[in-house]
Amino acid sequence: MMMMMKCVDLRTHLSHNDTRHVDVLVNHDLSTPDGLTYDWVHKNLYWTDTGNNRIDVLAVRSVGARMRKTLINTNLDEPRAIVVDPRDTQR
Repeated sequence: MMMMMKCVDLRTHLSHNDTRHVDVLVNHDLSTPDGLTYDWVHKNLYWTDTGNNRIDVLAVRSVGARMRKTLINTNLDEPRAIVVDPRDTQR
């Protein structure tokens, strides 16, 4: 599943017993997030940032152990869409 977004931070929205909790995952060093995809096997969130011309990843395995990394930041011109397929048959 791919989602397109225009915002200045990445958030998750969780609903439980009619209450809403917003968890801000990334709120700094982010210009124009555009493409967004989730690797459900390894629990990584990937996004393109057209303002910074890069592709980043955030490991979201657990709340206290989030790690962010820039994967590609050279030879990109406004990256937009992104998709991952973590199935073993696709490697």
